[in-house]
Amino acid sequence: MESAFKLKDDCSQDEYDQYMVDKFEPYLENNQLCITYGGDNEEENEFLRLIVEGYFDTQENDEIKSFAFINSFNIPELQLNLTNCKQVSFDRVPKQLIHLTIQSSQLKNIDGIQKIFGLEHLYLHRNELSDLNCLSSLQTLTTLALGNNKISDISFLESLTKLQSLFLSENQISDISVLEKLLNLNQLELNCNQISDISCFVKLTDHQFSTLNLSHNSIIDISALSKIESDVLSLANNQIIDINPLKLHCTTQLSLENNKISEIIHLQQFDNIYIKFNGQLYKGLFTYLKTQSFLRLFN
Repeated sequence: MESAFKLKDDCSQDEYDQYMVDKFEPYLENNQLCITYGGDNEEENEFLRLIVEGYFDTQENDEIKSFAFINSFNIPELQLNLTNCKQVSFDRVPKQLIHLTIQSSQLKNIDGIQKIFGLEHLYLHRNELSDLNCLSSLQTLTTLALGNNKISDISFLESLTKLQSLFLSENQISDISVLEKLLNLNQLELNCNQISDISCFVKLTDHQFSTLNLSHNSIIDISALSKIESDVLSLANNQIIDINPLKLHCTTQLSLENNKISEIIHLQQFDNIYIKFNGQLYKGLFTYLKTQSFLRLFN
């Protein structure tokens, strides 16, 4: 292990920073620093763990630790691919970061991340996060990815009105009423949650999405989507019976697999339709869908 820590006991901050820059130069590519922890090199893993968790210092100098050295790179993007890492120290994370990725870890707490007040893109997918109130002050965020965590409360999103892309799949979310405040959303993924009420979309009249994914939930009533536009819309694996409210325009792909639909009269405007019905298909189906360029039926 000693070979990883060749620093003088009384080294200066500048000496430390230069040492770290030399150590991490191989991780620098395309103006971003990508640090992967969890590979086969045990010595390197331990070194990275101490950096990420904020424990690394030189003897008693606790000011020389954590992410301070990254300032020397003057980079806008930091990507941490961490396996079995349960905490990250944000105390010395560069304030100039606009893009931060911490994925595939076991993070449960990200308090302190609000100090990176200029963040625009934040990816925290595949962790164990539940309380994210600390994100409410990051009002510069335009992209937020929180898929595959343990999130049930998303009220912290209310102040993040600049969000354009929001990824919340594979969580424990049931209440999405806060979304009516996010008028700039373009991409929204809420698949694999516990959602039944989508009435918040009524407040987003004439809103244009490029992607709207509400699949794998418990949705029955989709009337709130009657004036929503989306290029790609997935409502697969819900409890939907009536799809007459779907009068969307410009939609190129519609997924309705595994619902309880038996009639699809009003879907002439969709280019690609994916359907798996639980009910008896309407015998005049093909009369109404003559213009479809792609139709996939599972019955």
